[in-house]
Amino acid sequence: MNQFRLVILVAILSAVPVSVRAVHELKAARSVDEYRQVGDRRVWSFFARGSTFGQLVSTVTGRTRVDGHQGVVISQVLALDYTSIRAARTLLNIGEQWVTSEGYYLGGKMVFETDGRSDELELKRQGEDIAGYYTRSGRKVPQTIKVDRQMFAWDNHYVDQLELLLAMRDIRVGDEIADSIFLPQPMIKTRIAGTVSDYSYQEIYRNNFDTVFTIYLSQPMTATLFYTSDKRLVKVDLPDYDFRIYQDLVESVKTKPTEAISPPFSFVRLIAIFPHYAAYLLFSVISLIFFMGGGYRWVESYLGCLIGGLLFLVTIVTLVPMQELIIQQWLIPSMSAGESLYYVGIFPALVSGVIQELLKLAAILLLVFWRKPKKYRYAVLGAFCGAGFALFEACHVAGFTIAPLFRWGLLERGALILYHVSSGALLGRVISRGTDRTVAALLVLILMNAAFRYLPVFVHEDMVGMHMICLLCSLMAMGFLVFTLLYIRKGLWRRET
Repeated sequence: MNQFRLVILVAILSAVPVSVRAVHELKAARSVDEYRQVGDRRVWSFFARGSTFGQLVSTVTGRTRVDGHQGVVISQVLALDYTSIRAARTLLNIGEQWVTSEGYYLGGKMVFETDGRSDELELKRQGEDIAGYYTRSGRKVPQTIKVDRQMFAWDNHYVDQLELLLAMRDIRVGDEIADSIFLPQPMIKTRIAGTVSDYSYQEIYRNNFDTVFTIYLSQPMTATLFYTSDKRLVKVDLPDYDFRIYQDLVESVKTKPTEAISPPFSFVRLIAIFPHYAAYLLFSVISLIFFMGGGYRWVESYLGCLIGGLLFLVTIVTLVPMQELIIQQWLIPSMSAGESLYYVGIFPALVSGVIQELLKLAAILLLVFWRKPKKYRYAVLGAFCGAGFALFEACHVAGFTIAPLFRWGLLERGALILYHVSSGALLGRVISRGTDRTVAALLVLILMNAAFRYLPVFVHEDMVGMHMICLLCSLMAMGFLVFTLLYIRKGLWRRET
């Protein structure tokens, strides 16, 4: 019997692909030619809400010489049509990027067509600088920025540039990615930071499997990358943008695009994501304990939690498109004109604060007018509305990709949950005290919410690390909790009547 068990064990182990057991490290390509030769064509498809809404076609077309450096020319066509998923907006970028044989940025030129308006961008390395121009309404605006000679470039949505960056570095399970990169369109330098989590056999999309390195990025955006040992970035999850990008997928699913939009339901995925949902629920319950009192016995409390969660869904069709519009139509052009990210980054954060706080206020008011509870219950019910809003937000973000549970992002998410519960309680309290105090509190909460969203700007500008921002968010949330408790329970503002 023991020999039989041994035979079965050997059979099982031998059935595991050798590459899965042995490969935990991938050496960098020695040159772009080793990674992609002239004529190599790669296609990435953009999926959201059950349909394909765009493509990036990247082709190595030849060679060039810029500032004395021999370079490789990568032709790029990015076409996105947001009509079917968000708003009546189209984008077509046609151009090329020039990189050294090591992959470092030399320049490029691009023609942008957005909703029928056409603009151009052309940049070239000149010594220690990247210089050139972009056009606005036919007028050329000169641009110059000092960029290290050994710096990669990565513009928003250009996953071929991200794939190149990965190909030219060693990839090892457990590695921390921390480097500076250049963003050509906004003409800024920022940080890229992430972790190589594991190397495993995974389902990339429906019934399509591959063995991939899973890489979690925290800067310059939240993303999960699935990268193969033959140096292909086969999938990118972008929860902040609410879509995914797949390489070489469109030809195989043109007739049935909806089959590839989201990972199919499976118990494996459910088990993997359950700890995240459980952690967020635990944060919500712990936050509610400070305000709950006897509220857990009220039907209105659970209705408030549900209403808060449902109203969060409104942000998906309001906040995300509005922020994207601000970034594309104002923030990027402003930064290209020389404005500081510290200044222009305030406005997307304020939009978030306004929409989220108004939705929480609406949730509480809806519950109050519907159920007509006694005024002493308003603060507790507001906390439950905030908890539902926060829980749905956290689960919505976690649902796009399964990142490691115990990381700095968990602390940040817990802080935001604590803030939403506290702010909901404060809103409930001031609603019971009149319109003037409600308006004043709402303005304060909008600024507080915006501050949470604005803090990552300092990480992007390499002023502080991500862990410091997460710790600061936690301190802010706990400080606001104390303030709210004092105001509600001890009358921090005098002469309450």
